[in-house]
Amino acid sequence: MSKNCTKKTLRVDTFDDFLDEDLRGSLHASSLKHYEHNLFTTDCIDITKSIIDCHGLALSTTAYFPYDDNCWNIFCLSVKEKVQTYVLEEFGYSSDYIIPFSCWGERVDSPQSHIKNDDIRNGIIEDSIKQHVVLTAGDSPAKAIDYYQNKHIIRCVYNIISPENDNLYALKILYPNDKGYIKVLSKPNRLTIFDGHSFDHQLCYPIKELHKIPKYNIIFDWYINDPFDVPDWILP
Repeated sequence: MSKNCTKKTLRVDTFDDFLDEDLRGSLHASSLKHYEHNLFTTDCIDITKSIIDCHGLALSTTAYFPYDDNCWNIFCLSVKEKVQTYVLEEFGYSSDYIIPFSCWGERVDSPQSHIKNDDIRNGIIEDSIKQHVVLTAGDSPAKAIDYYQNKHIIRCVYNIISPENDNLYALKILYPNDKGYIKVLSKPNRLTIFDGHSFDHQLCYPIKELHKIPKYNIIFDWYINDPFDVPDWILP
């Protein structure tokens, strides 16, 4: 297969029951520690309550893989396996070109992270996302862009905790030229992989008043390392 990192693909891979329940529980418990001790005051972190820094775990004694909490090691390698298949089949690149870029967590737990009811009543929020709030990278759909190296980003969203059968929690990937969107419902223990570099997308969460169960996501971005640059974060 010929290689082409500029290709755009609307392929979306979803994997239900992605991790065994013990491992999912360990990730959740570790995430809670990071929400308590690993919050930074940069970017949109005050809004999203991010838990994980650019290289995995700020609370770990090891800045890079492998980490103290083995659940993160298993998680990283499990996600990488799925990303490798996606990139090989869609873009023609082997695993040598697949590099982790950033990893962070989100939860619905902050008053700043919820659309005000007045905004909904006054029609400020578009009909397609009423009763939702977008936490990922601002209030509008956006691409996952690497402004430093301008690499092609593959985005992964892992739902640790999410209400079952609730169509308010979702990932939306927008078609070009306002031709609709792909909607992937959130589901506990579901991993979703898609081309974050090429298409606008957003993560939608119901306003806090509608749902009392906090939702926890981990967003894990990877890039295709072409043209080649020496990466600063490598997984085996």
